[in-house]
Amino acid sequence: MRIGMRVGTPDLEDASLHYVNGNLAHTLEAVARMGYDSVELDIKDPGEVNVPELHRLLDATGLDWCGMGTGRMAAEDGLTFTDPRTDVRRQAVDRMCRLIELGAEFEAIPMIGRARCDTEGLTDPQTQRELMMEGLAACAEFAEQCSHLAMVENITRYVNPSLHTVAEIISVLKTINSPALKLMYDTYHAFLEERSLYGSLVASGPYLCYVHIADSNREAPGWGLIDYSEVIGVLAAMGYTGPLVCEVLMTPNPQAVAEHSVQFLRPLLQKHGVRRQE
Repeated sequence: MRIGMRVGTPDLEDASLHYVNGNLAHTLEAVARMGYDSVELDIKDPGEVNVPELHRLLDATGLDWCGMGTGRMAAEDGLTFTDPRTDVRRQAVDRMCRLIELGAEFEAIPMIGRARCDTEGLTDPQTQRELMMEGLAACAEFAEQCSHLAMVENITRYVNPSLHTVAEIISVLKTINSPALKLMYDTYHAFLEERSLYGSLVASGPYLCYVHIADSNREAPGWGLIDYSEVIGVLAAMGYTGPLVCEVLMTPNPQAVAEHSVQFLRPLLQKHGVRRQE
């Protein structure tokens, strides 16, 4: 398993869940110094990414780009798979496919979260679900063509109107039946929605490719009610080897949160016999 941090740049409209330390170069350097293995970047539009420069920064710091947040395309540009307007739905699927293509170059897996289902617009749940499934299927097909993956995140009902539990996501993945569409598990959202956090983690096993770490209050791991020794133990027993990425509130301050998170998680990996991946 690799420990990662969700990072951002000063231009983010909302950096409450991102570690930011000046420009991207300074942020990546700081994350690497703290002992992280990976980073997760939020990308709104792949056309805005300086690909050669990003390769250079990652090579210089020794970090890998493991996952890609895509919520900004919904939050800032209003692009979702269930928008009542056909042209907007097409733009949303096209944007997500281009993000998948960008991710394939770096082996960064895009997450399909807020963009999969709008909180406004359509009122018919059946139509909304059909449009969401069409968008997910189109992205899965494109990911297969790219020999890459996309992943669907469990998100609490307080944030998104669809796919709140592992069981609901597995049902969708079985229906679409694509090897390129996987499950992303978020401990914070699972704490709010699942009857058993650890049981749902076990159930996710055959589909799991990525884990978001945040405690029950969405603060850093160890600052809430989730037993992270149990979480790491379950993942180790499952043979999970993917990323553990901290997506946490940056309180009391980003530096304290980032330093604590990696220092808290690293001994737990060692405790459960998980070696640091080079």
